[in-house]
This record gives sequence, C-alpha cells and structure tokens, in this order.
Amino acid sequence: MEKHQKNWDRLYNSLVQFIKTNNKFPDKKDDQKLYTWCAVQRLKKKRNNLSKEKEEKLHAVNFVWDIQKEIWEKNYDLLVEYRNKNSKRWPSQRSKEPLEHKLAVWFLGIRKDYKNKKLSKERIEKLKKIQFPFYPREHRWQNNFDSLEKWLAKTGKFPERASKDAMEQKLFNWCRYQSVKLKYDVLEEYQKKKLEDIGIQKFIEELKKFDIVI
Repeated sequence: MEKHQKNWDRLYNSLVQFIKTNNKFPDKKDDQKLYTWCAVQRLKKKRNNLSKEKEEKLHAVNFVWDIQKEIWEKNYDLLVEYRNKNSKRWPSQRSKEPLEHKLAVWFLGIRKDYKNKKLSKERIEKLKKIQFPFYPREHRWQNNFDSLEKWLAKTGKFPERASKDAMEQKLFNWCRYQSVKLKYDVLEEYQKKKLEDIGIQKFIEELKKFDIVI
C-alpha cells in the first residue's frame, strides 16, 4: 500500500511540474505514461474509487475530470478567437492552415450533433451567441441577403440584368431565384418577410415589364 502511495505521489508531482512548465495537461504525444495515469484517475473518480485526499490534491491543480468537455470548450474558444479575426467567414476544410482545418472538422461535427439532437441547451446557447450557422443553406441565404441589403443601401436600386458588373449580375440572379421561390411558396416565413421588407415586389414587377419569366 505504501509503495502504491509513493508511486501515486511521484506521478502527481510529475503532473504538477508538467503543468507549471507547459501550462496545460499532458496528451499522448507529450508523455504517454502521465497521460495514462491521468486517465486512470478520471476512471477511478467515475467509479467512486478515488480517495477524498487524492481527489482534493487533484482539484488543487484544477485537474480536468471531463476531458471531452475540456476539448469542446477549448475548441469553442479557438472558434471565437478565429471569428474575431475573420468576421466574414467560418473555418474551411480546404485551408492549409492546420488550426483552421482542425476547427473546420470540429465545426462540421457540431452541425452533425445539432442535427441529431446531441447538443446540450447550454452549448446551443453558447453557439447562438456567436451566430453559429447550424444550417448551411440558411447561412448562405443570409449571406446573399446581407449582400443585397448592402447593394440597395449603396445604389438605392435593385440589381439589373443588363449590368456588366459581376456582383450585380450575381445579385440579380439571386433575386430572380428568390422571386421564383416566392411564386411557388417554398421560402421560410422569416425569409419571405425579409424580402418583402426590402421591397422585393418592386423587383418582381420590373421582371414582368421586360417579360422575364419567373
């Protein structure tokens, strides 16, 4: 028993030293033995097989009992930091930057968990605070609508078909597509309202004047 305690104390001290030096807990690449020891402590606590004295000592170094929760929170913070630096886009899997690619993979996992109703209310609320795009189609729709709003604020008119400006042509085609969706009543209610509020009917009337089929 004494030998076991000495071994526990030795590894505990190694953990304390590792945290002081690296400001984090060890992973497999850092120290396999210490990483495994930490995993054993978590398992023992889960099974109510860890003494109160040991648990208190681990609490003293802010021991991470729920590693999955810790990873989630860390990725969330990294995503917030990424968005603060890149407010107009979300992480892409195509990125050659390791951190962005890693966040993009996590990002897709979040969408999957949300779709399968595996996200807690607490996490959903945290993600909503940073306007997380749970549904990619709706996110793309909103981006296009925002671009149209900016266009209207800048020019005071809807995009025209005959324009040679690439952005104006893109917005014209998007507006025309939305007109078709309105005609067949396949838009979400909030989307209909947003289009009505910016006067989409005026655009539709212009299409009819030029016999443009919608």
